[in-house]
Amino acid sequence: AWQVAICHLFFNIIGICIWFPIPFLRKIPIEMARKLGVTTGKFGVWFPIIYVAIVFFAIPGVCYGIAVAATS
Repeated sequence: AWQVAICHLFFNIIGICIWFPIPFLRKIPIEMARKLGVTTGKFGVWFPIIYVAIVFFAIPGVCYGIAVAATS
């Protein structure tokens, strides 16, 4: 659990170091979140379910499958 917590901490710190120092870069994640919210409001309840399924299951699954296929 500590390893995951430290990894998450450093991921967040690196994200802050990338997005925060330059003022115009700060707007990019905020605008992306705003557009995702508008899209969710426009297409209803099915969009977030499909989005989560693709982003958190399908894409990592394909990447994992490629990694397993490449090492065997």
